[in-house]
Amino acid sequence: MKLFIIAVFLAVAAAAPSSYKPEYKAPSYPAPSYPTPSYPAPAYPAPSYNKDNKYADITVTSQSDERNLDGSSQWSYAQSDYTTREESQVQKKMQGVTYDSYGKESYGEVLGNTNKGSSYWVSPEGQKFTLTWMADEAGFQPKGDHLPVAPVHVYELPVAPVHEYELPRRRPSVHPTSDYKKVFLINANHQSASLSLTVNMKLFLIAVVLAIASAAPSSYKKEYKAPEITIVSQSDERNLDGSSAWSYAGSDGTTREESQAQKKFVVTTVDSYGKEIKQEVFGNTNKGKSYWISPEGQRFTLTWAADDAGFQPKGDHLPVAPVHEYELPVAPVHIPFNGKGYKIY
Repeated sequence: MKLFIIAVFLAVAAAAPSSYKPEYKAPSYPAPSYPTPSYPAPAYPAPSYNKDNKYADITVTSQSDERNLDGSSQWSYAQSDYTTREESQVQKKMQGVTYDSYGKESYGEVLGNTNKGSSYWVSPEGQKFTLTWMADEAGFQPKGDHLPVAPVHVYELPVAPVHEYELPRRRPSVHPTSDYKKVFLINANHQSASLSLTVNMKLFLIAVVLAIASAAPSSYKKEYKAPEITIVSQSDERNLDGSSAWSYAGSDGTTREESQAQKKFVVTTVDSYGKEIKQEVFGNTNKGKSYWISPEGQRFTLTWAADDAGFQPKGDHLPVAPVHEYELPVAPVHIPFNGKGYKIY
């Protein structure tokens, strides 16, 4: 019975239509080949440097600054665009010229600053520069491959010309040998007489010149030397409030007094928006007096004041603007008339 049931199921399954569908495979076709189009490369103009171009922000990547009690210092920095700079200063004793209160020069050792350093940067065109320098009593001495170099002048030394000439020949004697001694004695006596006459003439001329010089009035004037002027009194006062006063007197009668004081002034300033602002500020005022005698013996006295009203000097020797005297014009008298030609009173 079981076998019969299994056989029935198998028969039904074999008779039923199948729902299985085989997998569909699309046909494959070769891809068409198209020629690649060729386009000409675009021509862009070469970039030109413009000082107004805005480049990327440059930042400082490192920095140092050192100040020492002995006056020396050194500092350096480096930027994101590879720019670097190093510099140092040292005080050094040098031979210098100083002037005292009388203007006299004196030579001695003075302290001065020396400076040395180096710098590196890249130009907008990509060129790299390195500069080193030294500054001391010998002046400023820069070094760098980009610095101009004075041309070397190559020249040939001139050759002195050779002067060729013949030496003069000795003339033969015109006197016979027998008469040589006689002629020599005659010439010697003649030369002796001529020499004696010449010496006497020179002595006579010298005596005449000396006589004229002693008789003439002397025009020699001794060089005038002004007497040495010394300071007979002097004072100098400096106060904590900014005021000061000083004076001096010379042995030639010259005197000078001067004082300074601080004062509040009202000034007008303009801000970045063009607006005027009035405010009080401190400023220096000055006043003084001076007296001196000119080389011709004329005496001068000058007083002055300098403040917010300007410089105001006073002295009898100062020029005075001329006073222009003129008559004021008289206005014409207008007499009205009526319409009929009669005056109206």
